[in-house]
Amino acid sequence: MILEIKELKKKFGKFHALNGLDIMIPEGSLYGFVGPNGAGKTTAIKIMTGLLFADSGQVLINGTDVSDGLNLLKQEIGYVPDFFGVYDNLKVNEYMEFFASCYGINGLKARSRYMTLLEQVGLEDKSDFYVDSLSRGMKQRLCLARALIHDPHLLVLDEPASGLDPRTRFEFKEILKELREQGKTIFYQFPCSVRTV
Repeated sequence: MILEIKELKKKFGKFHALNGLDIMIPEGSLYGFVGPNGAGKTTAIKIMTGLLFADSGQVLINGTDVSDGLNLLKQEIGYVPDFFGVYDNLKVNEYMEFFASCYGINGLKARSRYMTLLEQVGLEDKSDFYVDSLSRGMKQRLCLARALIHDPHLLVLDEPASGLDPRTRFEFKEILKELREQGKTIFYQFPCSVRTV
């Protein structure tokens, strides 16, 4: 199992966001995490990616506990949040170079890697565009490319298709299917009103 969540619990005051969550996900699968707003999906993802600590329970990625080996696990996880952030003064290639450098990937190796990813998400002709000039759908595809820069085994997406038009949402899902066929494990969170991939 690439991802195991065991008896995960998290409270905010008196509110139980998670009360004994158990999940087992085999490598190479595409797993839909479905539920209404307030069901604890984003809380679980934040714990899984090391952005939040659980009150109790365990999250294992490739057998390593997230709470013990977060620095090692950052190489294993690619995270796509539900919002993009602000990068007004960066071009797409500069954005990708920056995140590649965060993982120690520089120079020609970084350029080769990010150009391959931009092509995969259909943004190869936008490398000299400013990030802020891209549409929401293009920004989401760029965020996906960024999350893949270090070739992680597990890709975690927190409602990445929210606010996208139907055609862009379909294109995004096709990219995810292609990534699964390449052996990536994809953990995809979306509200229960959205159909699965």
